Amino acid sequence: MKRKLIAVWLAAACLAGCSASSSGSETPVSAEETPEVTEDSSTEEQEDTVSDIEVTEIEDFEYQSQLFNNTLLVAFENTEDTAIAVTVNASFYDENKEIIGEESVTFLPCTAAGEVGILVIKCTDEESNVCEFDTCDYTVSATTSMYTPVETTYVLNAEDDETLQVAGTYDADVSVMGMHYTAIFYDADDNMCGGSSGVFTDYSEGSFTGEIRTPSSWEGASVFVYAYLYEEE
Repeated sequence: MKRKLIAVWLAAACLAGCSASSSGSETPVSAEETPEVTEDSSTEEQEDTVSDIEVTEIEDFEYQSQLFNNTLLVAFENTEDTAIAVTVNASFYDENKEIIGEESVTFLPCTAAGEVGILVIKCTDEESNVCEFDTCDYTVSATTSMYTPVETTYVLNAEDDETLQVAGTYDADVSVMGMHYTAIFYDADDNMCGGSSGVFTDYSEGSFTGEIRTPSSWEGASVFVYAYLYEEE
């Protein structure tokens, strides 16, 4: 089966497909559709020790959001003249307004100036199982990043129906310290049918590889890779 795989920045397409929300405030949203969601590795904040670089909070940070597949998608375009870091705090509730599991904190350490950032936040219970929810409260915040973005080039390959392989390169003269990804999956009608955010750990000497779990009904995918390093001023 031939699938449509896109490994490029799609600022206009991704942002146009999301509904606007207010920045910097809790936003309740109802989940109306519950298609299949795939489990994936969670995006974790890096625990690397860095020196005292000051970061500045970005006021009136603008983003767009959408709910699909029991998942919260947050998209933004970095209009600052420097790299930024974005954090999403989300709480998911059942129909009785009881919180499901723990609050989800998703962190994207470094999005370059002028580029699009996308985060996918799954609803999970205390055992980290993906589950359904009724409503969602969330906040989105941004600061200048203490990291420097690293440009990557990559290709996608679907050898089976369960995983999407990513292989790419970057400047071998730099020491990448972290690499995050976001994948958005589409069905045969070009509607979003799934998504995931996570980290790649297999990178060194200018090349990297990774695998992303896919939903069963997907026909196309867009993948975004965010690599970065730490440069002390």
